Amino acid sequence: MAEGASSPYFFVYRRTSDFEFREVFHSHPEMEFTYVHEGYGTLFVDGQSYGIEPNSLLVFRPFQLHRVQIDVSPGRPFIRTNLQFDPALLKPYLALFPALRTLIHQLMEDKKSSIPIYKTETLHRLTAVAQLFHQASRHVAPREAFEEYILFLLNFLREFSKIWSRPHAESRIQSGHHDRAAQIMQWVEARYREPIRLELMAKELHMSHYYLSHLFKETTGTTIMAYIQATRIRHACMLLMQTSLSIPEIGARVGLPNPSHFCKVFKASMSVSPHQFRLRARQE
Repeated sequence: MAEGASSPYFFVYRRTSDFEFREVFHSHPEMEFTYVHEGYGTLFVDGQSYGIEPNSLLVFRPFQLHRVQIDVSPGRPFIRTNLQFDPALLKPYLALFPALRTLIHQLMEDKKSSIPIYKTETLHRLTAVAQLFHQASRHVAPREAFEEYILFLLNFLREFSKIWSRPHAESRIQSGHHDRAAQIMQWVEARYREPIRLELMAKELHMSHYYLSHLFKETTGTTIMAYIQATRIRHACMLLMQTSLSIPEIGARVGLPNPSHFCKVFKASMSVSPHQFRLRARQE
């Protein structure tokens, strides 16, 4: 099944990592579901941190900034199935499936009640759907591949809708370090439009400059400046897709007022220029 960055959908079954890697904070225009078969780690999203364990389902809205930190050791790999898709793929079918239309709308728009991680006994239904699709896709003719994917996606979301509103196990990590890192992420979200000085952040959060940087790196695995940049690029992507503002104006609105520097930072993060990103988004 398609796995390229330019494809409107991505599916990989039981991807295995047996060595630790440092994923950066990132976002993408696709909706994402990741089911963890085996392994442990930490999810950082929306200024919160959550424990990842076997039989967990991670759910991310389009352009939701997130990072997964895995914990692997000899004999204890991290195995997951990953599904990403452009919600626009489902537009032709939503009129026929009103319950699905409601689900997609609420997943994308109702940010306050959106749950990033699920742990229930009924997740095996989702994995069964994914396994059947993985097996069947090996024998599908290329001209039928997209149709098979859409049928799989509709079936997958139907099963997900059965657990979406059910009570879920509390998985937020409660610790001093994680709470302090959450404060830093929330501070950045409120101030990313402005020039950011770590000295001011440290003062307002009542931490020393060294402690601020050290705590964030130790807790999240990335630097504060990298997180600030990822936050700015995420908001820039949304403005490029949702507004007709000029590219220099968008750069200024996300805290990168120098147009050439904004374009350079954007391309380094997204692999395309802001102009190319906007053109692609309008073509989809």
